[in-house]
Amino acid sequence: MTTRTAIVLLLAALVLSACGSDRAPPPPEGYKYDPDRDFVLDPLVREKKNDQKK
Repeated sequence: MTTRTAIVLLLAALVLSACGSDRAPPPPEGYKYDPDRDFVLDPLVREKKNDQKK
């Protein structure tokens, strides 16, 4: 591969990567945002709310 071909491929990759979306995708239907809800990946790690205030 010549240097010129490599430069053309890199520039094409940069142009194509710049064609993405500029915002987050919309949430699925029925989704309701609830900031007070606890989200724990592992239920064994869940702590009591009184312990978090210490």
